[in-house]
This record gives sequence, C-alpha cells and structure tokens, in this order.
Amino acid sequence: MVQGHVDQVGAIGDIVEHKGERRLRIQCGEDFVRQCVLKGSVCLDGISLTIAALDRDSLTVAIIPHTWSVTNLASRVQGQRVNLEADVIGKYVLAQMGRMFPKGDVGEDTLRRAGFL
Repeated sequence: MVQGHVDQVGAIGDIVEHKGERRLRIQCGEDFVRQCVLKGSVCLDGISLTIAALDRDSLTVAIIPHTWSVTNLASRVQGQRVNLEADVIGKYVLAQMGRMFPKGDVGEDTLRRAGFL
C-alpha cells in the first residue's frame, strides 16, 4: 500500500537480467531498508514493484518483461537517481515499534516477554 509520496531518493546500483526478468539494485540507505519487507512492495518513481532482495543499505526489485516494456524503467541507467516510497504498513510498524521501544531494545527476549515468540 502506497500513498504517492516520495520518502527518499535512491540510486540505481545494478541492472541485471535474471531468468527473463530484470533486477534493479537500488542504493537507498539503512533507514529506508528498515521499512521494507522481502517480497513486499516498494514504489520506484511511482511504479509499485516487488522487493526481491534486501541488503543492509540497498534493495533489489524484480521487474517482469511487461512492466519493463510499458514503463520508463527500460530507459534507466546505473547511477541514475530514483524516487522511492516504502509500503505504508512498514512505516506504521516501524513508527509504532519506535514508540513502544524508544531505546531500540527490541530483541528476542523482548519479543518473547511480549508473547510474540
């Protein structure tokens, strides 16, 4: 779920063909990655895409051939800047966790005491 806002600007790291699709690695920083979920959604220049991989400070999106051919993504090049928007659910969860655990002390013990494990 996205709202049409730009949360951050990232940069295209790599563009690789992978089993008939394209994969774009986007350098976006740790703070943005914290809002993302593997196989969840992210908007890249307003195009909702599936997150295929997450690293410490980057994410990779998978782009099917149809999406590649009907969007402006085919004209993108390595190093080019792109607008990013994280899924709103990830933003809400991150914000709520920050209020519940202001010192960032969320670990396995905390989750177990709260009944999540």
